[in-house]
Amino acid sequence: MTGPASESQAKAKAQRRHRYEELLAKISQCEAEKLRKWKEIHALVSNKAEMQAQEEFLGDLRRHQLSSAKDRTVQLAGTISEAAKLANKSSKRVKELDQVKARVNEALELVEGITSQHSSLEGVTEALASKDYETAVKHVTRYFETEKQLKNVGEMEDLTSSATSTQVQLEADKLREAIRTEFKDASSKKDSDRVIRFSKLFAPLDMATEGLELYLQFLKEEIATELTGWVKENVKKVETKDGDGTYLAILSRVLDTIAATLEDQDSHVATHFGTAGTKEFLHQLNNEASSQMMPILKSIVKTTKPLNDNPQGVEPVEMDEMMDEIAHVSRTCNIYYHFIASRHAKAEEAEVAAKDEGHGAHEPDSHSHQPTPAKKPQRKPRQVLPKFLIQAEAYEYLQTVLSLYIPLQRDYLNLAFSRAASLDSGKKKENKDADKSGALKKTLSAIKMNTQEEDDMGSAQGQGTSLIEDVFYMLRISCHRVVQCNNSSIISAVLNIIADLLRDSFLTEIQKNIKVSKEQARPSHRSMQWINNLQQSSAYITKLYEEMSNLVQRNRAFDEQEITKIMAVAFEMKATADTFSHHLQSYLHKILAIVEAQMRARGLAEFEQLDYRINEGQFINNEINDPWVLTALQAWDQILDPYRSGLNEMNFEELIKEVVSYVTHQMETITFQKAFTQYGGLQVDKDLRALRNYFTEKTEKPVRDKFTRMSQITNLLSVDKVSEVYDLWGGSGGSGGGSNHLMWRVSSAEVKQVLALRVDFEKTAINALKLK
Repeated sequence: MTGPASESQAKAKAQRRHRYEELLAKISQCEAEKLRKWKEIHALVSNKAEMQAQEEFLGDLRRHQLSSAKDRTVQLAGTISEAAKLANKSSKRVKELDQVKARVNEALELVEGITSQHSSLEGVTEALASKDYETAVKHVTRYFETEKQLKNVGEMEDLTSSATSTQVQLEADKLREAIRTEFKDASSKKDSDRVIRFSKLFAPLDMATEGLELYLQFLKEEIATELTGWVKENVKKVETKDGDGTYLAILSRVLDTIAATLEDQDSHVATHFGTAGTKEFLHQLNNEASSQMMPILKSIVKTTKPLNDNPQGVEPVEMDEMMDEIAHVSRTCNIYYHFIASRHAKAEEAEVAAKDEGHGAHEPDSHSHQPTPAKKPQRKPRQVLPKFLIQAEAYEYLQTVLSLYIPLQRDYLNLAFSRAASLDSGKKKENKDADKSGALKKTLSAIKMNTQEEDDMGSAQGQGTSLIEDVFYMLRISCHRVVQCNNSSIISAVLNIIADLLRDSFLTEIQKNIKVSKEQARPSHRSMQWINNLQQSSAYITKLYEEMSNLVQRNRAFDEQEITKIMAVAFEMKATADTFSHHLQSYLHKILAIVEAQMRARGLAEFEQLDYRINEGQFINNEINDPWVLTALQAWDQILDPYRSGLNEMNFEELIKEVVSYVTHQMETITFQKAFTQYGGLQVDKDLRALRNYFTEKTEKPVRDKFTRMSQITNLLSVDKVSEVYDLWGGSGGSGGGSNHLMWRVSSAEVKQVLALRVDFEKTAINALKLK
């Protein structure tokens, strides 16, 4: 027994001895490694002195190199400084040499001029004799320039001969007179080439003012020769309606001629008479334009016939043509005036630039290169016209022409509306009135044909009367036309006229033709057409406002202040749409009252009399013999179909929406006054579905939402037992969401009230419901 135990103990002892020996070997290895590390550290420490010596050597070397670099830098800076001084001295010397050279050149030119002075007299005389006026001008100009230079240097008495100067002056006077004579001769003979030739010679002889006056007089005579007789002849033709000419065509020819003259001659005038000559050129050219425009403007005033002056002799078509002429003439004149104003502004800028150049360039502003913050782009203020344009006779008379536009527009709209209303009413007229009606039809036809933009106002054919189309065509054209006048005051006045016409005449005409009362079975078809006119008018007014806003915003002639002024008046016009809508709702409510009374008498009354405490047999019998719905729907077709054909789509949709609200409300009211069995609940649910399908087919707009509350009531009336309400409501104690995710329109209290209508439900079970 002891043998095996002794062996195991011996093995354990041998194992411990082996581990002990391994541990001693590792300790011995660690000691050897420690000794090796100490030797390495000792070697490093022993080299410290050598390393410090190397560090000091490197420091000395760095300081020496830096000192050397500094010395070289100072030397280089000195060299550069000396070079800069030499360059500066050289630059000053070069400038001095340039100045000396310039003075030498001036002296040489002066010497040359003095030398040529003695031959100038002979040169002028010979050039005059041979009519070589350009050479003569050069000799005279050179002589007097030299004389002026000699005066500046104080050598006049020593280097010039007073006798020679006097002779040259006499020859210069002869030359001036010869050029003046030649120019007038060329002008009288309409020789444009000679006129241009001699117009160039005035300024060098100090005759710029006289030359400019003569040259501009020639140009004005040329324009007058071309236009005066032609304008007079064609204005007379327009007055007598001889041909198809217009005032606009005559005015365009006049202003085109003026503009062409300006384009052709502007460069010549600026070159030979300077910017002052250009400004005078514009002034005189506008005077001639004004002179040619006056017969046209006076004729417009003469032929324009306001209604008050001749109420029996003016037709709407004539007044329409008058306003077209005035608007187009005003627009054309405004384009011309701003064209001349822009040229005048450029001439003034050039004049200021020339003065600045003469006084030396200004130093640039130290802030000129700093970026400016970005700003929102704004409409430029209206260009201010120079006084010479505003004070011209034609500009002032144009205001007289424009003053006729407002009364003409008011008379035109009132007369045209009266004629259109008479046509629409279908009244019989005498032949004379029939002729006037034909003239109005011609006017309206012309308006429609002249409308260039696509008409986006829709169509009311077969829904409203013809009056609304006629009126809003006239109003639309009036808005387009008045914007062309480019006058914010006139535009505002016309918008006020339109608003007054809509509020007073047009609305009164509509109300006069609508007859709706409870005593009627239904309004007449014509009354319904005029009700359609109300709805369409409201929509048209809004579109007219939007279109007017676009027209004004796109017109670059107006600044922000003018646009604000115009749109404030336009908004007042737009406000009439609300007035029309208010009256429309009033008439629709009257129609609704008639329809409601008839639908209650022919359908809802039967529903009110029915007993829904029915059994299964009665429910099945009702499948074959419907108790009231089919009869009611047939009766309601007879009630509603005339409105479908009489009212337009929007008005009929509005009527159906109100009818559905009325029917569902009445059914709910009657339902809460009844008692139901489960089959009665199923029956009323079936009846409600039939009504919902009926009204869904009557309108394009969704109506299911209006049946939602009543549908939830009939669902509650159809449950098998009280506890099923939890499944509908949203589980036991649910919050009304339900597994079918219904949004309940019936409150928890109303749920219990509906369930109480069931004769087979216990009140205790209903009251025990816990609905959140």
